[in-house]
Amino acid sequence: MAAGIKDFIPYIRYKEMAGLPKGIPAHDITGVGELVVRYGEVKCRHPVGTSLCGQRLGTRGALVTHLKKQHGAEVEEADNENRPSAAYLNDMRLFYDDIMVEHDRLVAEEHAGARARAAIAAADAEGMGGLPPILFTVGPLAGENDVVEISQVVRVIRRVAPCAVCRAEHGDNITDCLFEFDVDGAGNRIVGGNHCENVGIWRL
Repeated sequence: MAAGIKDFIPYIRYKEMAGLPKGIPAHDITGVGELVVRYGEVKCRHPVGTSLCGQRLGTRGALVTHLKKQHGAEVEEADNENRPSAAYLNDMRLFYDDIMVEHDRLVAEEHAGARARAAIAAADAEGMGGLPPILFTVGPLAGENDVVEISQVVRVIRRVAPCAVCRAEHGDNITDCLFEFDVDGAGNRIVGGNHCENVGIWRL
């Protein structure tokens, strides 16, 4: 058991969760090609194909043995493992805290994406033709589309913003879709016209 972090909540969550935290990277590699296994680590982060191994071992030492025997890796000698200083333990707490903060961010993003996709599907099913726009409510732009917030929702549902059409129209330096579309004389969208690739998600 890793003394000094065993009661640290992010570390407890890391150990008890099934599999690896979302977004966790592979083990760092030293300048001489050795893998870095952190204090208290018990889950393998060695790449296997396009993912990480993820096998859980009982101790850091068992993880090191696993890396050597199962993956043929060289592992950096333990750093300050037996008598860790307060500063060292603080660094390790930051390591596990950062891991779990990123995990929570990605989980929240996935949930938000699922809710947004469900809302889009419901709007389509009701014949509403997309989500209501997100508008500025105060200031000189009140009532206009908040393209930054709208683009954020687009990214949450795993679409690209700015899209290729917006970049082609306005240059690669734009950071969000502008949700523009061609209209006819009556103000209706022209079928097959030059439309932002993401504009169909919204009732703009």
